[in-house]
Amino acid sequence: MKILKTICFACLIIFAPSCSNDDNGDSSEKTTRELLTTGKWYQESKSPGNFTDCEKNGYVEFMDNGDAILDIYDDNSGTCESLGAIIAEYTLSNNIKITITFGADVTEVNIEEISDDELVLKNVNDGEIIRFDRTPG
Repeated sequence: MKILKTICFACLIIFAPSCSNDDNGDSSEKTTRELLTTGKWYQESKSPGNFTDCEKNGYVEFMDNGDAILDIYDDNSGTCESLGAIIAEYTLSNNIKITITFGADVTEVNIEEISDDELVLKNVNDGEIIRFDRTPG
């Protein structure tokens, strides 16, 4: 009986997420790729540490073609300025892992959360968590 309960519980966990309250066939839910590639994601917060108001203007924009535009802002001269946008390449694996390649530099992050308005990434190497939103500054 214990084995039967375990099997039923496992089946419930596996198949329950595929159920929906929407029975009209409307598939308006956006995929992870669609959410990721619909505009700029501005830096909002990070842990450990934090972003200055100027750094919060920095963003990443994931393009449909596999390019990612990264723009970092800094106020090292007393005024908030872009350090210049760069174009890198990215791949999305299993709707969770993003690998960003710029020259010889490779960064791997996992998507912890994603919605229309928020993206949370965790760096695979150092555990840093960066929260993005749709609002600059």
